[in-house]
Amino acid sequence: MSSKSVYAVDMSQLKDIPIFWLKKSVTKVMATDFNKNGVWDTDDCRIAAEKLIKAGNLKGAKAEEVHMFNLQLPHYFRTANNITEWLRGEFNFSQDPNSRPYVYEYIAKWFRVLDLNGDGVIDLNEYKVFWDAYDLDPNYMKRQFDYIDEDEDGKITYQEYVEAALNYFCNTKENANIFWGPIQYIQKI
Repeated sequence: MSSKSVYAVDMSQLKDIPIFWLKKSVTKVMATDFNKNGVWDTDDCRIAAEKLIKAGNLKGAKAEEVHMFNLQLPHYFRTANNITEWLRGEFNFSQDPNSRPYVYEYIAKWFRVLDLNGDGVIDLNEYKVFWDAYDLDPNYMKRQFDYIDEDEDGKITYQEYVEAALNYFCNTKENANIFWGPIQYIQKI
């Protein structure tokens, strides 16, 4: 008896979406779906905040900042009932030019959250907190850090981070950006 995964996608409803974009978006859901219900929701954000705080040993104002950031979700996250609906909403949002300012603002806030010591850059130790909190494959952490760190100075700047995150979220062309770890297999239904 085979069981259908909550990450199985109905390709008949997604056939107009490039397969690479679907694969990396499924990868992101699998990495961020801590409650394993097939979508990224407010419960997952609460858990992510707790995991980031624990992994970074954060206290006080920084811990509160992490909690507050993780309470902010784009509107379509609250409407998806399964991964197929979630992917459709995420794709439509990612390709809508009117959504860019919201996406940019969200990513900018996320950068500030991950800049744990507030020095304006994310170093490898700060990046490791993010990677560990999401239980991403440690064998790929340095590779992705180096991918984001375009000038190879050992620090991820605000601009480098925003560009890499936007690229992952919006770009439909295959590339080496594994923002949420190695690209996962898609189970189709």
